[in-house]
Amino acid sequence: MQILWTNNHPGLPGRNNKSTCKKGEQVKIRKLHRISALAFAPFFILLSVSGCALLFRKSELYGKEIKKFLVSIHTWEIIAPYIGIIASLGLLTVVITGIIIFFKPRA
Repeated sequence: MQILWTNNHPGLPGRNNKSTCKKGEQVKIRKLHRISALAFAPFFILLSVSGCALLFRKSELYGKEIKKFLVSIHTWEIIAPYIGIIASLGLLTVVITGIIIFFKPRA
């Protein structure tokens, strides 16, 4: 099976080598993506670990107190309810800037 490359961009079929955004925009989007990913990484890790642990909540692997604690961590009730909103906005920022960078290789 042979893959036909439509452009000269190495390793990415069908992608255009020409950038449609300006140099200043490229730096801003990548910088925003990098800074927001680093800033929100601890939140994402805490959410993913607590979410994985909550997958086993009905198997009685742990007691009710631990389940209640995991739910409060995962929903941010233990710290402050608005932090969950901030974490979700951070996730949206990382995802949207990542999509922009993916579709604009020079972004």
